Amino acid sequence: MSISEYKYDPKDFEGIPSMSDDLMAFYRALEAYKSEKNSSNGFDLQDKIENIELSIKRCTLNGDLNTSFANELNDYIRGLLKDD
Repeated sequence: MSISEYKYDPKDFEGIPSMSDDLMAFYRALEAYKSEKNSSNGFDLQDKIENIELSIKRCTLNGDLNTSFANELNDYIRGLLKDD
């Protein structure tokens, strides 16, 4: 799946510190894990999940994201993980 096929495009978050980069890194790690399910890719994916979850939380606390949207984004990310 290419980045443009995901529901949330990292480019839409470019004005929010770290969100764009963390979302892009999560998508790349997810794709790497889907293509080769090994422990290295699994650890990298787990790291990227933690990073994007922290970014979402930080952006919500800073007022860059509203709580409803943050919950929706978290649910979407968790849903992508269930697809494996």
